[in-house]
Amino acid sequence: MSREPAELLDLRPAAPFDRRLLTLDPRSVRIVAWSALLQAATVLAVILQAVYFGHIVANAVHGRTLGPSLSDLPPLAVASFAIAALTFVRERLMSGIAGRIKADLRRRLIGAAADVDQGPSGFEQAARTMLLATKGLEDLEAYMVGFIPAATYAVVAPLAVIAYSALTDPLSALIEVGTMAAIPPLMIVLGRTAGEKAQEKWQSLQRLSAQFVESVAAIGTIKGIGAERRQEGLIRSASEQLRKATMSTLYLAFISSGVLEVVTTVAIALVAVSIGIRLADGSTTFAPSVSVLILVPVAYLAVRNASVQFHTTTDARTALDWIFAGLERGGPPTDAHRGPGAPRPLGARLELQGVGITRNGTILLEGITAGASPGERLYLLGPSGSGKSTLCRALAGLILPSQGRILFGGFETGRLTGSDLSRLVAYLPQDPTFFEASLLDNILVGRESPAPQLLEEVLAAVGLDRVVAGLPGGLEYRLSEFGDALSAGERQRVALARALIHPKPLMILDEPTSHLDFTAEAEVWPNILARSSDSVLVFAAHRSRLAASATITLELRSGGSEDDEQAG
Repeated sequence: MSREPAELLDLRPAAPFDRRLLTLDPRSVRIVAWSALLQAATVLAVILQAVYFGHIVANAVHGRTLGPSLSDLPPLAVASFAIAALTFVRERLMSGIAGRIKADLRRRLIGAAADVDQGPSGFEQAARTMLLATKGLEDLEAYMVGFIPAATYAVVAPLAVIAYSALTDPLSALIEVGTMAAIPPLMIVLGRTAGEKAQEKWQSLQRLSAQFVESVAAIGTIKGIGAERRQEGLIRSASEQLRKATMSTLYLAFISSGVLEVVTTVAIALVAVSIGIRLADGSTTFAPSVSVLILVPVAYLAVRNASVQFHTTTDARTALDWIFAGLERGGPPTDAHRGPGAPRPLGARLELQGVGITRNGTILLEGITAGASPGERLYLLGPSGSGKSTLCRALAGLILPSQGRILFGGFETGRLTGSDLSRLVAYLPQDPTFFEASLLDNILVGRESPAPQLLEEVLAAVGLDRVVAGLPGGLEYRLSEFGDALSAGERQRVALARALIHPKPLMILDEPTSHLDFTAEAEVWPNILARSSDSVLVFAAHRSRLAASATITLELRSGGSEDDEQAG
């Protein structure tokens, strides 16, 4: 059973490396390994730079000849060049590794979204997947490229600086250790609060995204029932929640940065005053004191930068919780659901066993029991709002029933993976999706192109051949993502061709001829029946002439409004 992100969220202070990344991609350990190695080399170069610069300043203060200073310039230049080169190599290397991890995770998330048990909250899960595959993974990349190296440097730099100070100026090292000890408790307290705020912000963003996606998908229904103002209010409320959560996160970031600024300023001042007093009374030498003064800000600046990176990547750690939840939901079905091999492609019987679907406390369908074998035609009868479209989506595996089971060939359709569903089921919704691509690509939607003769037969069967002949470029004519260059009837013909080009054992057609006139319907419907004669055909329609072709009729009583479901 998958866990919710609220259960996965870890509010402990952020470590330089979140071990959960290893379970997502073992390559992520390279980020820590390379970061530690390169940051250690960078710190060494910074210390050498400070040492040689201290020598140059000491020689200048004591009025010595230029000889010693000139001899220090080449190693100072080499150390400075090494710092720049190591920084460049680290950023390129981190970006390359993180980019490959991000690309693989995006493919896995999209695959998990295709395999997920959608349930009645399909829009919310689609919006969540969209957020994770875009902003969530971008934040995760920033975490790997920005925070992990910064946190590694925040560990290596202070230790190296304190070790150097202990060898050259023990009192400064004691002051550094004492002031550094005050920083972790502050970061723990602020880190806990930041984690909570980031979780609130992500949840607000997910709610807004889900609300927006659902509104766009149901815009026709919303306008039809006059629910525009209600939907505007819902989006406005979600936007206000996101604004408050974002501002709360920013306030916390400003406060924590200010606190660290005060602590680091006081610490550096204590070291500087101590060194100044001892230089005045002659108890310490000039060159190592200058080097320590140069290095102390480096140590505290490393801690401060890690804190800043922590606040800019807290969203990524929260997104990681949601990524784990999303991948767990999209895990492969158990053998009890899927069986040891691929589902049987032909000869499978459709069984509806006490199917009920409830959403937001509203019963949309209840106690539906029916069955159909290959070659039979199951007609869904009922008035608008009786749940015909809802049942079609459930049969297609897009909605998991709240009660009962839908079996095809002995397997629950709602628990089959996306690849299995694509082999078994052809689903034609009332409002088919179109893509910004050629007409042929919109028919095939990524599937293998059939033989030219088969393609011509399908186009003729649905009356699309005449439409193709009238388009510039024919099948290569480019459509927009809404297919608005075609009429409603032509778009329906394209959708029918999409369903029939590779007939599936289970054919589900929701109002397949609603945008065709009676003459066109009389031409197309017999061809549809002929091309699906070996399949289980399920169709919903208002026109009585289609009902006459059914071998089984399933009457649905009005339970909950489908329009309400789409608009909600």
